[in-house]
Amino acid sequence: PGDIFCSGVHHFCRYNRSFSSPSPEFGLHDDPIGCTHPDCCILNDAAVVLHFDCPSLSEWREKFRARAKSKLTDEDKDEMTSFPFKKESVDALCGSDVSAADQEQIYRR
Repeated sequence: PGDIFCSGVHHFCRYNRSFSSPSPEFGLHDDPIGCTHPDCCILNDAAVVLHFDCPSLSEWREKFRARAKSKLTDEDKDEMTSFPFKKESVDALCGSDVSAADQEQIYRR
């Protein structure tokens, strides 16, 4: 069948449209929820896509402190719903009531 790419949270597609602007030529391959084209795409609720990001503790604090200070868009909020670790990280770094030890516990998850 060839290469297959992640498209949305549980969708997969033969076209790599992940970092591309939607284009009419790709039709249902560019659906906002992921590829919904019946000829090539698979919907699998059990699928898991591993995203490996391994910053140091100080890099993690810098990354999520910046996000905590920013004005979050609806897309940011949707992303944090899909990835609870990101929401926990932002929440831990947006206020001063979370101790450094508790922040480190979240980082190590």
